[in-house]
Amino acid sequence: MKNYIYYIAFITLFFSCLNVLGQVKTDRVALYGTIVSAQDGVPVPFVHVLNRANRQGTVSNNEGRFWISMGRKDSIVFSAIGYESYTFNLKESMTSNKLEVKIEIDVATRQLQPVEVRAYRSEMALKQAILDMELPTESQSLQLGNYQKESFGNHGKVGSTGSGIALNGSVSALADALSKRGKQKRKLQALKLGEHRYQKITEKYNPYIVKQITDLPSDEIEKFMDFCKLEDNFIISSTTYEITVALHRCLRDYSDALLDK
Repeated sequence: MKNYIYYIAFITLFFSCLNVLGQVKTDRVALYGTIVSAQDGVPVPFVHVLNRANRQGTVSNNEGRFWISMGRKDSIVFSAIGYESYTFNLKESMTSNKLEVKIEIDVATRQLQPVEVRAYRSEMALKQAILDMELPTESQSLQLGNYQKESFGNHGKVGSTGSGIALNGSVSALADALSKRGKQKRKLQALKLGEHRYQKITEKYNPYIVKQITDLPSDEIEKFMDFCKLEDNFIISSTTYEITVALHRCLRDYSDALLDK
């Protein structure tokens, strides 16, 4: 009888161990399958597959295939550039220790920040556009001197006075356009030269440089520069040493003028 009890206890313990081993074996699930785009069903390669519980993961291959181990209560996150993240969880009714799935991920929709678009890249481009504008003008005539009176049909009118004729047709318009274009080019060239000249002057002569040389208080720099009034041509053609000497002379005169007051 005693041996029979031991035998029953042994059988019970044996099956209990088998049950525990079975539970340990099926506690992990092999999840594998294909990741595709929800829009067209095309496999998505290089998708990051992460087990959120243990922070372990993998990446899908060129055909969108993947394999990862997970616990029954773990969450698997699928993420890729240009796609919305997708989280997968096992159903409670799942009893198998492996599962093949087809994961569909949506293309990400992003709202872009507003972008300011300007019509011109620089101030000079704006100036050029202004110069190129065609303004309405009154009809002008082209005067040709010492020309014999001759019929021009419908293309022009012969003047009846003076030694020349006036053409109010396409020739006059062409001359007018050429004249405008020449003026515009000259204006643009003058603007460019003026800007370049101003840049050279300010590189050598500006409030910061004046303060470094004269050591005047900041609130007096503008008054001193108005008093000194160095010539533009002098600033452009002079060296730093020559400008420094000129400023020291101006500073002496400026100090004397303050004492006289």
